[in-house]
Amino acid sequence: PISRGQYRVANMWSWTTGAIIVIANLAILTESRLATIDSGRINGSSIKLDDGTVIDTWFNIPFAKPPLGNLRWRLPQQPDNWTDVRDATKFGNCCPQLSLLIDITNPDFHNFEEDCLNLNVFSPASDGLYPVMVWLHGGAYTASGNVQYNGHFLARKGVVVVSINYRVGILGFLTTEDSAATGNYGMHDQVMALQWVQKNIRKMKGDPNRVTIFGQSAGASSSGLMILSKKARGLFHQAICQSGSDMAPWAINYPEMGPAYYTKELVKRINENRGEDDPIIPTNNNTEMVEALRKVDIWDMMLVDDVPRKKGWISLGFVPVVDGLYGIPEKDAFLHDTPPNLREKNEFAKVNIMSGLTTEDGSLYVPAVIPDIWDFPDGYSRTEFLERLKNMSYEFSDPSISEVIYQAMSFEYSTYPHVDDAKGNRDRLVELFTDVGFTHGIDLQLLNHNQFNSTYEYVIGMVTSNVTGAEGIDDLHWIGNPHSGDLPYVWGWPMLQDNQAVMDQTGQSSLLAGVVGWNEQDKNVSDFVMTLWTNFAKHGNPTPTPVNNVTWKQFTPAERNFLYIDRPGEHEPRKDYRVHQLAFWQRFVPWILNQTSDATTPASPPTPTTTTVKSSSESLGLRNNELRFCWMLLSLVLLVFV
Repeated sequence: PISRGQYRVANMWSWTTGAIIVIANLAILTESRLATIDSGRINGSSIKLDDGTVIDTWFNIPFAKPPLGNLRWRLPQQPDNWTDVRDATKFGNCCPQLSLLIDITNPDFHNFEEDCLNLNVFSPASDGLYPVMVWLHGGAYTASGNVQYNGHFLARKGVVVVSINYRVGILGFLTTEDSAATGNYGMHDQVMALQWVQKNIRKMKGDPNRVTIFGQSAGASSSGLMILSKKARGLFHQAICQSGSDMAPWAINYPEMGPAYYTKELVKRINENRGEDDPIIPTNNNTEMVEALRKVDIWDMMLVDDVPRKKGWISLGFVPVVDGLYGIPEKDAFLHDTPPNLREKNEFAKVNIMSGLTTEDGSLYVPAVIPDIWDFPDGYSRTEFLERLKNMSYEFSDPSISEVIYQAMSFEYSTYPHVDDAKGNRDRLVELFTDVGFTHGIDLQLLNHNQFNSTYEYVIGMVTSNVTGAEGIDDLHWIGNPHSGDLPYVWGWPMLQDNQAVMDQTGQSSLLAGVVGWNEQDKNVSDFVMTLWTNFAKHGNPTPTPVNNVTWKQFTPAERNFLYIDRPGEHEPRKDYRVHQLAFWQRFVPWILNQTSDATTPASPPTPTTTTVKSSSESLGLRNNELRFCWMLLSLVLLVFV
């Protein structure tokens, strides 16, 4: 039998060994990671994941000078150098915005300042030179930030992840449509971040010759616009667009919209709310107006930033514009023409792209236009469905085409022959919003781009089965996999609950704690998705060898291959995603609008197919009044777009 003394020695050894292990682990979490970049030295840290993988991180790295004072509404400037070692272990500021989006993942984050042009880097600790993935966040060009997107789990797959901030909302996209404020400041921020990557990422084991940009929603349209921008040429080599594209009608404010309207309305509201001792912002000279606005506190501006959309046009308000029209030197312009025109002329970066969406990407926007949908948990009768469809058609389209558009949509999105299928009628509204807001633009982008490079399309239908704690959740199944439903799987959020150290380091909660309890299915799907995404970054092909026995074939106009992603064992290659509805929008709607505008020239309806592309012009399928109509119809979707 063991003696008391032996027991004490064994117990002491056990505690000592445990302490050594704990100290060793803590050392991994706090060990210095010194890197020298162009601006100076930065000290990051390392973190060990649940499988033992160590990831090096550097946070709050300035990639541009703070856009303060006279630099507000100016192109970003190179950052200042520093001589001391800069702490890179904590997040920096996010750009001024309402915090609703960031509250979802980082409820304790409250640092919103104009000094916000920083980026975060996540790199494998093991030696090597890894492909780089640069994340452009979404948020309707008005919200979100790099603190929401932590690349530990993607980096575990053998890539370097960079998540950036850029100016959003008023600060990022205010324009006067002339040289006083040319706009696109947020887009120029993105370009400067990509320039920083080219100069510095090798110091963090990233390969500047293998850079993939990727983004979701407004980040996806940003990625698409980067493909079109001459200023971004050579700064990246591939792109992933999630639930958005440069061909989405909401991607920019087109010149015909008169985007300066939003600036003028903003100034009007600021002046209406000025105190007796506050100077009025001049409005008869744009240069003087912008100079005066530079002295207004950003939060005072945001308090009145509820400018209504310009009637008859789709717009998110302060978003990208064709700044090349506004007197900016060509070398400084981000966009010198509209996306349809640039694609028609094939003026874009010839890079591989991967694009897709979620199955119910438009579901969250239906209530913005049809708020009583919450009052009909069982759906709509045919009469109720038609009434709401007609109201939309007449409110958001030109009176001369309202009736014909209503009739066309009521036929295309009918549940015939089961016209009284209440839940089916509600689901058709979700499909309508998804097709117009997302599917259509993504398809146009892929059709055009496939002429030159590899293109891949995906559709994600996975919905976690472990949703608890939300009253009335059973009535919300029609939401399906909504806009942003892909983000947890791309970023490995189901893995957070097994990696408390990551949550401690970043302040990020396991998304929707108390409502979503991620399970093994979610983890498996997330691992599958991250493997595909990082394979694309490494090889330009998401399945250079089969992944989970799945081979993802390229999208072509002839075959229209796409990968359907769902629960483990249900991933499968498919073809012809919503081709009938795409034919409706790309062929029948333009034809019927032409008939309406020129009744003296009757013609037969087009053949309902979109499987061949005879020219870039034909493949884009958006011209003149049909483009305007799609803009107007998208107003439905984007009243509260995020």
